[in-house]
Amino acid sequence: MLTGITTLYNTGLAFGGPATMTLGWFVDGAFTMAVGLSMAEICSAFPTSGGLYYWSARLSGDRWAPFASWITGWYYYFHCYLPIHHVSVLAPFIKIVAMFLLVARAI
Repeated sequence: MLTGITTLYNTGLAFGGPATMTLGWFVDGAFTMAVGLSMAEICSAFPTSGGLYYWSARLSGDRWAPFASWITGWYYYFHCYLPIHHVSVLAPFIKIVAMFLLVARAI
């Protein structure tokens, strides 16, 4: 949420104004907390070692499980150990991979 503010600040002010930017911060925070709490509930019900890879494999299906775990592992590596995890750098990559997985799963 904080890293994306610099990229989208101009767009939000131009099309929504200061009120939208201020209220949007709280709405976004509430939805982020809801997603985090939901994922925490799922992961606490089925604790595993290497939960990132396990859940990406479980949620992607049998066919794409190895690829999803591989992408998750490399994304985690880049996010934790390299200073290029900013939204403007990795967001297009994640979007392309997600679209690829959705299209491939529909086939």
